[in-house]
Amino acid sequence: MVGMEKNYAPIIIVTLCRYEHLTRCIESLSHCTGAENTDVYIGLDYPLNKSHWEGYNLIRAYLTEYKKNNIFRSFNIIFREFNLGASGNVDDLIEMISKQYDRWIFTEDDNIFSPNFLVYINKGLELYKEDKSVFAISGYRNFYPIKFGSNTFFRQNVAFSAWGYAVWRERHEMCSRIDANYFRKTFSFSTFLKLRKQSGNYSALFYFKYAFSNGYLKKEDNLLSVFAAINGMDIIMPTISLVRNIGVDGSGEHFKMISNKLRKLHDEQIISEDCDFEYIGTGMEFYEENRKIFRDSCYGKISSLRLIIRIIKFFINRKL
Repeated sequence: MVGMEKNYAPIIIVTLCRYEHLTRCIESLSHCTGAENTDVYIGLDYPLNKSHWEGYNLIRAYLTEYKKNNIFRSFNIIFREFNLGASGNVDDLIEMISKQYDRWIFTEDDNIFSPNFLVYINKGLELYKEDKSVFAISGYRNFYPIKFGSNTFFRQNVAFSAWGYAVWRERHEMCSRIDANYFRKTFSFSTFLKLRKQSGNYSALFYFKYAFSNGYLKKEDNLLSVFAAINGMDIIMPTISLVRNIGVDGSGEHFKMISNKLRKLHDEQIISEDCDFEYIGTGMEFYEENRKIFRDSCYGKISSLRLIIRIIKFFINRKL
């Protein structure tokens, strides 16, 4: 892939007040092979609460100084004049980026990356740019004990992870206008049952909720997982994770209630130390076995009885 560096995808990072998380995130990206070919766009949201100001001021000063001397091809900071919220910050950045690029990498400010993360992502974007059966290239790999041989990556369509992933503009546009009406129009019980068998009761429950919800649906991991699954699209993942998430400490919007065991697993997750990445294999090795492992490890943990109870509760609360 000679000359690929000219078409390196830009990185979108959203942040607000987690100073230590952001500095570690940027530091890890700066040590990635290909950082010098990469444009970085950071959306610094405006504080909403008094507790945000200390971290916000530290980040603002850090970014202003960092911009003066860094390794990246360009380092762009968007200072918000009022609070957009995490989703608004993301949506605005993507709208801006999509006018200039046909692909991009997204991460929150709490991810640490392997030195070969950018090589892996950009090679994957080139390798699968014409393959509409691939929805995104993800650098994160869950803890689940997947099966693999000599292959360095695999495909799955059970769980989408937004912890450092890349997508093409045209595939992003496929899901950018998704709302409850989209799922309602395309909903069928045959698809519901197929999704339940393939991805587990958890995904099926979300599919049902999306179809019978009202209005805007947040473009989060669960929604993108369901969208990819019902459209027969896969997520590309490395066999060894290239991302470690350090945001399970309750400092963000998620992981407010998490066990010490799970927090320790995330904090100490082993990630690759390689500087290069080669796509070896087809990605289809142990496809069905690994899909079952993903389903049973996470998305299949809701029993059929609990699935029915949750659907009933959903309709009761919807009428209240």
